[in-house]
Amino acid sequence: MMASRSNRPDPSVVNLCSDPTHDLLRVAHRPLDAIFAPRAIAVIGASERPNSVGRTLLWNLIRNAFGGTVYPVNPKHNSVLGIKAYPSIAAIPEPVDLAVIATPAHRARGDRGLWAGRGERGDRDLSGL
Repeated sequence: MMASRSNRPDPSVVNLCSDPTHDLLRVAHRPLDAIFAPRAIAVIGASERPNSVGRTLLWNLIRNAFGGTVYPVNPKHNSVLGIKAYPSIAAIPEPVDLAVIATPAHRARGDRGLWAGRGERGDRDLSGL
């Protein structure tokens, strides 16, 4: 009479499908997507002032349609370049993946209240450019 086999998997056999090192490109958690493939970008310091970093950045994002949503953040204006502006990042109606800070360097530290605390996954500080 033959011994019955257990239904338990053999611990000496490695299941490559469940091993995350098997396929590094298909790992579900992709932390750099917030910077390299954002779905929503907040431009803090967006402005209509010609030749400003905030205006140039906003113009480039809307002119070249990256495929996501762009939110200008400027507490002094209701709209920037025809797009509704928000007084702070907390006022934006959806989660923001990337916050780009384009305010002058001497104001960047004081303007932190415009963008902090919303849970954005990445930020780029262009202050002082």
